[in-house]
Amino acid sequence: MKYIVIFCALISLFLILTGVYFYIQDNLIYNKLFGFGTIGLFFITFPLFLFWRRNKFDRNKYIWNNEERENLKQNKKTEERNSGF
Repeated sequence: MKYIVIFCALISLFLILTGVYFYIQDNLIYNKLFGFGTIGLFFITFPLFLFWRRNKFDRNKYIWNNEERENLKQNKKTEERNSGF
């Protein structure tokens, strides 16, 4: 999956850079190359990257449960006592 994402990103960047080259040369095909490169980058490469990285992401670190909320409240109370406010 990693190589597919890298390949799609390189193809998209190649199309965009080729569009820049044709824009400098005043060729009318540069619009299509910009468009296909952008579509490839945003609608193919980014979703593939997000799908690839989704499995390596640990969501449980960011889910709050009641124990963590109570610990946070207790920590705030002890900090208020120690700070003198």
